[in-house]
Amino acid sequence: MHTLYLVLLAVAVATPSTRELPAAPSPFAPVPLLESVIPDGQPVISRKDKDKAQEKNKKDRSGKAFTKRQKEIVKERNAKENDGKVRCANCDTETVPGKRHQRGVTPPSNEAHVDHKRARSRGGAGEVENGQVLCRKCNLKKGARHSCDGKAK
Repeated sequence: MHTLYLVLLAVAVATPSTRELPAAPSPFAPVPLLESVIPDGQPVISRKDKDKAQEKNKKDRSGKAFTKRQKEIVKERNAKENDGKVRCANCDTETVPGKRHQRGVTPPSNEAHVDHKRARSRGGAGEVENGQVLCRKCNLKKGARHSCDGKAK
């Protein structure tokens, strides 16, 4: 057994390693500046260039509906302006949150609707800046009119 161990040891020492050692970096190789490279190797983009890229990639939301998040933001802004209560922008009635539609049940007239100030049918964008909270009664009365056409703010 002892002889077998010595033979294996001799073979292992005599055989060249198949693993290659990594080359040491040259002291004369150019080193990238830390300010110009992010760890993953992507160049740093200035704030101005980033803003331009975002504007370029921003999708046109003309004639689109609001997303759930945008509706939440419009309601949050309305509540901030009205001491924590969501109120109709037209008649100043305190609104109640909308509920899921049920067949044969008419929703209350003060149910909150997030409405486009400039109607979708007239090219109004589905963006937070074009949103307002109206009660159900005012929203159905307004229809596709621009909010400046009626009393709505």
